[in-house]
Amino acid sequence: MALVVLLASFLSLAQTCPSEKVLPSLPVHDQDGVGSCASNTAALMMQHNLGLSESPSYLQLSLTTSGQEKADFYFNDDKGVRRIFNWGAHICEVIKTAKDDGYCNTSAFTLDAVGREDPRREQAAVLNSLTEYLNSNRASLLGLRSKLSNQQERQRAIRNLAQRNFANAQTCRYPFNEFISRRALQRFKVVIQAKIQASTGPEKTKYQTMYNQTFNAQGEPTARALAFHQDFIRSTGHQLLGEEKSARLTLGTTSLPDESLFVVWWGNELKLSQARLQYPYRNMFQSDHAAYAPCRQEGSLVEDLRFVQTQAFCREPGQTSLPQNFLDQAQAILSQLQDYITPAADPQAAMVNLISPSCAAQMPFTQGNRNLTCDDLSINNLSSARRATQRIYSELCRGKAVAISMCTGFFKATGPVNSNYCEDDVPCVQGHGRHALNLVRYSPTREANQIKVQH
Repeated sequence: MALVVLLASFLSLAQTCPSEKVLPSLPVHDQDGVGSCASNTAALMMQHNLGLSESPSYLQLSLTTSGQEKADFYFNDDKGVRRIFNWGAHICEVIKTAKDDGYCNTSAFTLDAVGREDPRREQAAVLNSLTEYLNSNRASLLGLRSKLSNQQERQRAIRNLAQRNFANAQTCRYPFNEFISRRALQRFKVVIQAKIQASTGPEKTKYQTMYNQTFNAQGEPTARALAFHQDFIRSTGHQLLGEEKSARLTLGTTSLPDESLFVVWWGNELKLSQARLQYPYRNMFQSDHAAYAPCRQEGSLVEDLRFVQTQAFCREPGQTSLPQNFLDQAQAILSQLQDYITPAADPQAAMVNLISPSCAAQMPFTQGNRNLTCDDLSINNLSSARRATQRIYSELCRGKAVAISMCTGFFKATGPVNSNYCEDDVPCVQGHGRHALNLVRYSPTREANQIKVQH
């Protein structure tokens, strides 16, 4: 069985299109292992057929679409979050939700992977880590309701969270590869300063020269030292292990740096090969990688929530003056959490607000769009297939984007496929499921009419 979906179009069928029709280029979405194909497809149809300058957020559409597992998309007192994005939703269902609840632009939901590759599967990592955290800490989070409602307790938590995030911001001002080089050179600084103190004569002069070539007058690493260390981590020959593999693409390396080897290489670079150091640090990459966790998007929201849950209400906040934007950010995070764990009329909207408040703020302005009307045609026999085919030609000929939802078994089958596996009342686990695709070009030829599919 297949389903042809048409957005906001009411027309009589045309038999043929006289010439090739190519729709304007639609942005490429990276579904990235998230079960959001219906929302990806609906978002691109909306962008093209409504003349939007950018795609609606497909992750927001996934989070808010009512599906067969709606009760599991959000957090409540009785059960945790099993899945906070839809699987197997219908395209027209997504479009109806966009009309009823509104939608935001993809630029407002920064987790969307639109127009870029995401080999690390970042959005899946964020959603999965958030799901795991919310499930594991359900009772504890619900216990924060009374504290969040107490103004004195709330102000304590706001200040503690703002202090923590301000400290993290000092770490996150550097990209990851520069961050680990700075950490390594800071360790080197401690060792060489101790060596200078313990040495005399020519030996002391060598170590002082090495220090002066590595650090400036303010004690910060020189540009030359940073560049050399980053070249070093791209050229060493040890295999990455465990979680370090996830940083490989960021570093541009398949290697695990041995810091004692760096000291030898750097000494040779400075023509100070006789300045030997007994170096206590070797493989510090794992601890450096962990120290950068607050700066990685896949962990930032969970880390904020975990800090609020375990520390924000317990610490006595310091009196250091903090920038107002960090206090405002902390206030917003606590408000989002309070909305989420308080029984709400629309818990799915509360989930969107928790993950992307800028997206949630846009949604009310796009509710009730009268042009968001979806028409679908089921294909379950030869006659319906012919009617749907003519409708596809007609829509594409008029420059309208069309979508098709079909059984995934057709992608690799060499013979007939039992499409009943994909009917609504039968679980899609007996060999294949359903996948949604956009149709973006119609090319009539003498032999056959060809349609280009954007996957």
